[in-house]
Amino acid sequence: MAARYNKSIAKQKRLEEEAHAAMVEAEGARRRAELEKELALLRTTMEEACARLQLEFEKEYGDATARLQRSHRFLLSDMASAHRREYTAPRDVAASLLRG
Repeated sequence: MAARYNKSIAKQKRLEEEAHAAMVEAEGARRRAELEKELALLRTTMEEACARLQLEFEKEYGDATARLQRSHRFLLSDMASAHRREYTAPRDVAASLLRG
């Protein structure tokens, strides 16, 4: 009778351990699924933030390039104008421009 009782207790213990292991596995799977969903949302958010930063950089770079080109064009125009004045001015005016 004791042997049957021990087998029954061992069987009950094994069933409880299996049920507990299944419950732990189900809880782990649920948590992993939640984490994957949260990570996917975070990844999407980060990708959108990176895209916004890239667009902002491209806009600022384009604006800076346009300003630089405009400044370069103005400098070339000023230089050409100064050369024209220097080489077409009378000698005394040209000499004073060179000194001064």
